[in-house]
Amino acid sequence: GEKGLLNVLEQLLASLQLRVLLLEELHEVAKVFHLLLCLTSLLSVLTMKPTRRVRRRKQTRRKRRGGKKLGEGMYGFVVDPAIPCEGKDTSGYVSKVLNPKESKYDTPESFLTKTKSNPVFAKLKEIDPEQNEFIYAEFCENVGEPSEENKADGVTNDNKKYSYLLKRGGMSLEREFKEESSKYIPQIVATSVELEKAIKLMPQAHQEYMNVGVDHLKPLIQKIVAYLKPIVTRVLELRDKLYANGISQGDLHPGNVLRMGDGTLRIIDFDGTQMFDPKNPNRHIADFKDEDGVMFIEGAAWLIVTKNERDTADLGLSILQGKVVQKVVDMLQA
Repeated sequence: GEKGLLNVLEQLLASLQLRVLLLEELHEVAKVFHLLLCLTSLLSVLTMKPTRRVRRRKQTRRKRRGGKKLGEGMYGFVVDPAIPCEGKDTSGYVSKVLNPKESKYDTPESFLTKTKSNPVFAKLKEIDPEQNEFIYAEFCENVGEPSEENKADGVTNDNKKYSYLLKRGGMSLEREFKEESSKYIPQIVATSVELEKAIKLMPQAHQEYMNVGVDHLKPLIQKIVAYLKPIVTRVLELRDKLYANGISQGDLHPGNVLRMGDGTLRIIDFDGTQMFDPKNPNRHIADFKDEDGVMFIEGAAWLIVTKNERDTADLGLSILQGKVVQKVVDMLQA
């Protein structure tokens, strides 16, 4: 009846009140628990030891295994530092190690005898004792033990006997010209691209367009000539001094001329030079003198204009570069 219904309702109400109380208690507990977590986190931060973040630097330097192999060819190679020489400070020198087979020296003794007796070196020492214009061989009587750097660069106890000392030089003009070429090559390439567009429209006017390209590059050519002119003038002066003293260098290209730290130029590589009587030079020697000059000028122009990369897939560019080189050579020889 009604009493039974009221009892059920009272029980339900009591149950609901209990649940509400439980929920409130749980809420309070949750708040307390959250507070404890916050306090624990704060405490851990306050008691934490400061840590230093270490960045590992990227290893960029390579371990040095050898010195500097300054040059290498059929007849030998040049190493820096120099091979030790007993009784001589070699800090201002490099060593040139010759290939005895290519140089036609049967034994170290024949090498020393033939090379030391070469009148070219005696004459060079006479006309330029301080080596301010020409860098030539100096011989070591007692070659020491090659350093680890020397050994890594190919020096052995056998081939060290075929070595001699050279004063430490600067940068070869070949390298200088290759670096200088970056100022000129982009404009030549850009001109070639424009010419190719025109040539595709009128292939029969190929030669005329190339001449137009050279005319367009005239200001650039004048800059190249202005840069090379004092260099060529000085190198030819040094060449003339050699010939006036009966020495034919015979291989006068930009790789055999050094630019020193003070800006001066010096000729190197006198291994294949010849002596002659300057008062009665034969025609062969006279021709060599002219060829030396042409060889240097043409070599300089090619390096400046093409970076010595003549084999290009772009035939039009190659032809234009050749015309620019010829123009530079003509102006330097004028």
